[in-house]
This record gives sequence, C-alpha cells and structure tokens, in this order.
Amino acid sequence: MEFLRVEGLRKKFSQTEVLKGIDFNLQKGKILVIIGASGSGKTTLLRCLNFINLPDCGKIFLGGELLFDGSKKYTERELREKRLKFGLVFQSFNLFPQYTSLDNVRLAADLLIKERTMKNKTLRAELLAENRRRAEELLVAVGLGEKLSAYPSELSGGQQQRVAIARALAAEPDVLCFDEPTSALDPWLSDEVLKLIRSLVGRTMIVVTHEMEFARKVGDYVLFMENGEIVEEGLPDEIFSNPKNERTKAFLMRGGNVE
Repeated sequence: MEFLRVEGLRKKFSQTEVLKGIDFNLQKGKILVIIGASGSGKTTLLRCLNFINLPDCGKIFLGGELLFDGSKKYTERELREKRLKFGLVFQSFNLFPQYTSLDNVRLAADLLIKERTMKNKTLRAELLAENRRRAEELLVAVGLGEKLSAYPSELSGGQQQRVAIARALAAEPDVLCFDEPTSALDPWLSDEVLKLIRSLVGRTMIVVTHEMEFARKVGDYVLFMENGEIVEEGLPDEIFSNPKNERTKAFLMRGGNVE
C-alpha cells in the first residue's frame, strides 16, 4: 500500500516552470531513486517535498492523509510541522560551521523543544537531555562517536556528510531524502557514504543520485526525470536493462552523465 503519494506537483521560478506536474507513489520502507541530468528538476522536487520551496499547486499525501494542498495557504508554524515529516540531506552538507558535530545534530530538535515547552522548564530540561543522548547515539551509529566535539572544519567530507545524515535522522522523519549525497566527495569517501545509506534499508527514502550502480542495486523503484517531467519509471532492472523511452536510453548510453 502506498505511503507517500504525490499528485500534480508544479513549481515555477519567474517564468520558468521547473516541475511540470509530478505524480508518483512510494510504499513504506522502500527506496525511490531519482536520476536525470542537471536541470531536470530533481533537486527542486526534493525541496518541494521538504517545503523549502512551496509547490505552486499539487497535493502530497502521507500515510493516507492529505499533508499539503497547493490551493491552500499555510502559516509558517504549520509549514514547520510539515517539514518534520521529511528529512533532507544536502549534497553540500550545509552544516553550521560554528557548531560541533553534536550541536549540529541536536540543534533543530532543541529549538523545537524550547518552543513547545516555554511554560514548563522541568519538562524542557528533561527533553533537552534526552535529545542530547539521542544525538550522541546517532553519531555513534554513523561511526562518529569520537567526533562529538569536532567542528565541521575538522572533519573530512565523508565525515561531514555522516553528520548531516545523523542530523536528518534526529528528527525521526517519515521520509528521508538525499540530494546527490556523494557529489562533493572523492570516490573513496563516496563509497563510505553509500554504504551508510545502504545500512538504512527499511526506512522510506528518496535518493537523487548520479551513481547509476548504486541506483540499480539499492533502489526499489526508479524515476528518470528530464525537463521537469517524469519521462520513465519502473523497477531498476526495467529501467537499466530495458528502458522503453528513447530519452531514457540516450541518458543511460551517456553513462548517466549529470552534466
């Protein structure tokens, strides 16, 4: 049964329509991989799902309930609550340089706890302590137990991406999204991060990637996007071994070139 359903999602920047009516379903615990050249709308789709950019129209259903309707207006507080449903790991890490690994992971939840417990200092202290323990556990889980007090400038690119993954997991999102998680890394560090993503199997995930081998081996379902549209979708073996659309064939023949 579908867990995430997207219907008619559109997004325009100025006069350029970047998303032209995106529709797809995703089952709980499955991994959707999105491939396509630069400028095809992949990153914009992730940003719209995370409500960093608001879709102009369309609907998003999660767990059988309507989460977003482009025809309605939402307050900033309502959008903050909706953003908690999705976690996004950026290709450029986006860590706060002035904070340690531990503080980067716990920051968002700390702020939310403080907002929700303004009148109960005892509960606030308990929740903040629990959040700190949770952040420590996540950093240990991603192999950074010895880097809790390290700043981003003291970490390798692969380690920074691990912190970013731990930060996304800290919010316990229903859907975890990755935007080209290895594009800023050398091949060795790229493998390191891809292994970590593989270890998260069982979570509902959407991964935008240019790593075709990873897409084929790890994805449960693949979307190929071009010019803001889904050109072809299917199981990995269907897409990579027997693509039906000529544009998909041309993209794969170029080796999935992202340029």
